[in-house]
Amino acid sequence: MSIMMLSDDLCYEIVGYLDSCTILNTCSLLSKQWLEVIRTRSHISVELDGNICDERITSMMKSQFLDSIQSVKVKSGNNSGSIGYLLNSLCLMRNLQELYLVSKELDSNDAQVISEMKSLTKLDLNGNRISDEGVDFISKMSGLTYLRIDSNAVHDEGAKSIQGMKGLRTLKVSNNSFFEVGFEAISQMGNLTKLDMSENSLGIEGTKSIGIMKNLTSLKIDYNHIGSEGVKYLNEMKQLTKLSIVENQIDEEGAKYIGELKQLTILDISFNYVGEKGAKSISTLNKLTMLDIIENNIGENGAISLSNLNQLTKLDINSNNIGHLGAKSLVKLNQLKELNISYNNINDLEINIIRQMKNLKSLTNHSQNR
Repeated sequence: MSIMMLSDDLCYEIVGYLDSCTILNTCSLLSKQWLEVIRTRSHISVELDGNICDERITSMMKSQFLDSIQSVKVKSGNNSGSIGYLLNSLCLMRNLQELYLVSKELDSNDAQVISEMKSLTKLDLNGNRISDEGVDFISKMSGLTYLRIDSNAVHDEGAKSIQGMKGLRTLKVSNNSFFEVGFEAISQMGNLTKLDMSENSLGIEGTKSIGIMKNLTSLKIDYNHIGSEGVKYLNEMKQLTKLSIVENQIDEEGAKYIGELKQLTILDISFNYVGEKGAKSISTLNKLTMLDIIENNIGENGAISLSNLNQLTKLDINSNNIGHLGAKSLVKLNQLKELNISYNNINDLEINIIRQMKNLKSLTNHSQNR
């Protein structure tokens, strides 16, 4: 009986569709050919338990697939005694490109060790204790294109260090402590295309600084007290296709400014108070495919206006008192796949009508009365 041999290229193609556990625990045992393809050509992602111990780290470092590991994610957990050993071990991974160390109580000394991982292109250090000194070490990592350093202890000096990272395309720095100098430093990063500066007390002046970033395609500035006056400074961001501006005291006047961003495809304006007139302004964004407008008091007429957004595939209109006619009007959204219509005083008749929408895959309808 003849056995058909697969080419190395085909083996590699198959491996590309499998998770790392299957690759390491099954495919690598099939034959010497499969083992060699995995060892020399595969890109392995490793996810470690948050309570990782020294023994587990040592075992990983002895693996014959060490040079194939390109991504490491460590879950949250208490492993403070092993973190130094882990970081020093990761420095030995020559092809490591992505590292996720979320909520591990890392400080600036740990950041210094991480800065030696020169092959990294993506780094997530959300929820640690890294200060401006640590950020200065990280800023020397010239290969990084993605940096997330939310909820650390970064101030204006750290922002100035980040400003020098010319290779960055995505930056997430929410919930830090920036002021005018920090906002100005970040605004000078013309290389960025995606920015998250939520929970940084931007206010009007901070938004004015960010508004000059003409290359941004995605901007998230939730919980920043920018008000409608601040929104107008976003109007020159002509490349922006995704905007999240949750809970920012935006009224119908601010919604008018947002309505001028005609290139938007994704918008989250939840927990503001744009009202029905603001909803009418947003309804002119005819490229929108996803809209979250939770708790904005848009009412029946606001919902009727939004029913003209015929490109929408996702709509969250939760808690807006849209009533019966508002609910019925949404049936016009023929492309809609996902809809949250909770807490809107809608009866079963309207819900049953909505359920008949041809493309709708997910309908959420929580109610105070049930």
